Amino acid sequence: MTWLSFALIGMTIWSATAIADRYFLLQVKSVRFYLLLPTLLQLPLMALVMLYFPLQDIGSAATYAAIASGVLEAAVLYFLFVAIRSEEVSRVFPLTGLGPILTLIAGWLFLGDSVTSTQALAMGLFMIAGIFLSLTHGGGRIKISKALPPIFIGSFLTSAFMLTLKYSVETDFWTGFFYSRIGFFLAGLVVLFVFAKEIRRQWSALRNTMRAGLIANQTISFSGHVFYFFSLSLASAALVQATLSMQSGIIFLMALMVSVVNPRLLEESTKSRDIIQKVIGIALAITATYLLASA
Repeated sequence: MTWLSFALIGMTIWSATAIADRYFLLQVKSVRFYLLLPTLLQLPLMALVMLYFPLQDIGSAATYAAIASGVLEAAVLYFLFVAIRSEEVSRVFPLTGLGPILTLIAGWLFLGDSVTSTQALAMGLFMIAGIFLSLTHGGGRIKISKALPPIFIGSFLTSAFMLTLKYSVETDFWTGFFYSRIGFFLAGLVVLFVFAKEIRRQWSALRNTMRAGLIANQTISFSGHVFYFFSLSLASAALVQATLSMQSGIIFLMALMVSVVNPRLLEESTKSRDIIQKVIGIALAITATYLLASA
């Protein structure tokens, strides 16, 4: 199997669990509690995987980078969950590809990096896509999506996270990814310690069926992590990250199908005006990301 096959499998799993994330985040009041679930679950799950892949010596620099990447991933997830909770999931994910564009703009503004015509076109398309997707209709007037600030912050963090993880898995993927789960777990422990009262209160408020659903969804999401990040060990970070643009299309179709069956589950609009808006925005975002990856 090629790196693209692993990335696509991981993205498909992630897309399904992201739809579930939207549903659960509409039921769960504490985003910090929701972040705690994957951070504490993934290390034990990864320890089971490592029974088949013995740890290798990847060097101290790569080990520290892996742990740092896990901490960064926890921060990325927090802002992603905040965005998903505050906005339709089909609007959120097309904008998560903003990271490479922001990096390009920062390099041009502050470092004097040159920008090719293709890159400039990609930036323009992504900005237009962002305008399309961030404008929502409510109360008879047009508003800017509340998801934009956490998406901006999360996009910057995503670039740093992908680069540090890529560096840490170059020698041996399984060892690097295992150490990244340690960093992810440590971030969860900090959240648990600082917000213990809030987390206990949220756990007590949940029914057993909801608890089981939350844990099952995060366990399935972990398998998507393994597939997607394994592709990172086989190709460049920029190329692998660029494939995430396709995820927005997958999530849009999944969310639309769920909403047709029951519009209240995800609180996604099925009005033709909103569907056309999302299709145009997603198409522009995918095109921009493709141009940026091929530039």
